[in-house]
Amino acid sequence: MKRKNLSIKYLNSIGACSEVVNWVKDQKDKNIEALAVYLFKEKDTEKLEWGNWLICRLLNKENKIRYACYVAKQCLKNYEKRYPNNRNLRNAVIAALNVVKNNTEKNRKVAWSAQSAACSAESAVWSPESAAQIQMQIKILRYSLKLWRKQ
Repeated sequence: MKRKNLSIKYLNSIGACSEVVNWVKDQKDKNIEALAVYLFKEKDTEKLEWGNWLICRLLNKENKIRYACYVAKQCLKNYEKRYPNNRNLRNAVIAALNVVKNNTEKNRKVAWSAQSAACSAESAVWSPESAAQIQMQIKILRYSLKLWRKQ
């Protein structure tokens, strides 16, 4: 059954940091949707990171892969501009999406190999504390909520 509310017990069980636990404690409404709306309005980079960290733990395995691919796709343009001859990130996304479509051992091995080659892509193109980063975090969190709702 899909979790709709956050409890302190649940947050502790998944290893949430004390800042997240205390923030949730301070909120009147513990409903995940309501907390997400609050994060969208607040536009605080650190809290948006908390939201993305948390929603990943609420997604099933296939949606975690979709989520990771969506995040990687957001970096593709900048990554390929900076590294025009490097197709590792694009190949990792394709390989991972193939696992979602057809979860075979062969596809998982290809995806794992591609992921290993592309693991530094996000940090290579992220500009910390920028307005664009906040908008991207909101976009990514909105997408992950959409996946979570469909589970």
